[in-house]
Amino acid sequence: MVLLLAIAAFSMLKYSIPTTQSATALPTTTLSDTTTIESYPAQLTVSHVIVIILQNKNESYVLGNGDAPYINQVLIPNYSIAENYYAVAHPSLPNYIAITSGSTLGVRKNEGFTERLQYTNIIDLFSEHNITWKAYMESMPANQDGSCNSELGDTNYTYGYFTFQDPFVYYINIMNNTARCNQIVPLAQFGVDLARNQLPEFSFISPNILDDGHTASPAPQNTTICAPSGTAMQCADNWLSGFLPQVTNNPVFSNTIIFVTWDESIRGSQTSNSFPNNKVLLIAVSPDSKKGFADNATLYTHYSLLATIEKIYNLGNLGRNDTTANVINDLFVNNTV
Repeated sequence: MVLLLAIAAFSMLKYSIPTTQSATALPTTTLSDTTTIESYPAQLTVSHVIVIILQNKNESYVLGNGDAPYINQVLIPNYSIAENYYAVAHPSLPNYIAITSGSTLGVRKNEGFTERLQYTNIIDLFSEHNITWKAYMESMPANQDGSCNSELGDTNYTYGYFTFQDPFVYYINIMNNTARCNQIVPLAQFGVDLARNQLPEFSFISPNILDDGHTASPAPQNTTICAPSGTAMQCADNWLSGFLPQVTNNPVFSNTIIFVTWDESIRGSQTSNSFPNNKVLLIAVSPDSKKGFADNATLYTHYSLLATIEKIYNLGNLGRNDTTANVINDLFVNNTV
């Protein structure tokens, strides 16, 4: 009996993350990668991480925006945010690659980039540590040719699915592996997996080009999602207000962290930020988030998001910028506030 209790206790603590101390202060004048990795408060146990990437909004544009009542009146007061959080490049695709590999890997464009990348990525770490995962892509044609045959650089407004929002299809070791390719699925599968209590440990979610706030000009079949008169910010806020409650109102939320962020800021048409003018917002939605807390001092980047996922699941790292980026730990407490 003692042995059985010990085994059960070990299983419950599989993803418990111990506390460590920060050793150095972080410079605030540059996007330095020479930062100190910290870890989560003691006893924070996470079974599911969900990453949602929205598009092209400055941090200062989102905060207080009347077109985003769900973000500003529900999420921010009840959860925690990182205000000093930066995307690492322009345009979109390099940021998606950064989040999944720890580097932009030399990618500098969206539609015109059609190369397959022969580099290790977060899926390799998941495979090594038996972490289940899926990439849920809204409006992805349901295996029209199979996700393994996605045409890179696709800009098909008919569906609203763009491959530059789906970083997994750019990696050779995903696209040449049928089992991995089969984990790239339409977003509709998320609700099915949640209802069946089969949500993977890691979920990466890309809304379509309308719902992620990239554009307010909807494709014909999406007009019921966000009216043509709506702004891009309204579209993204409406989508979040419909999507997130299915998780936050589900028992699975008790051991889940949802990270919501934007791939990059927009240049020129929104409030300009100081160096490097690529500041975006990150929202941590979790029962363990500090309620209403905003960190506007600690420097975080998309590499921090990757490093945080690695830390949660004890994955090690990919040996790139994820090794030195600050882990996002101060947005959480030991228990629900």
